[in-house]
Amino acid sequence: MLLLAATVLPVLEVSVRGEAVSGLARSGWELHGPLLPILAAVAVAGAVLAARDRLAGAFAIAATGLVTLAIIVAGDAPDIGATGLVPGTLAQGTASAGPGFYVAILAGVLLLLTGGLLALRSYEG
Repeated sequence: MLLLAATVLPVLEVSVRGEAVSGLARSGWELHGPLLPILAAVAVAGAVLAARDRLAGAFAIAATGLVTLAIIVAGDAPDIGATGLVPGTLAQGTASAGPGFYVAILAGVLLLLTGGLLALRSYEG
């Protein structure tokens, strides 16, 4: 659910003189297209497999979290703090992390931890 939320929430926001310009915010969909919903579907499929005590399901969940973190950290994090002229104005704008950025990070961490714990449980059992 968190990955789906990160798809529609602003991942990057642009502010001019300290005020957010909503028209310039970029959602997860604008930045990554259908990738986050696809990762959510893979995580659900992994959960179904993990519920049947399949180690592959645990690995799929963990891999989904790892890919999510890689996309957000390597793809979006470098743009945080970037500055430039805002289109249509002569004002300097600054990009910052939006709520979608933090939701995606949380989703990636939770998926990675959940997959790892399920794999450990499968290994021990």
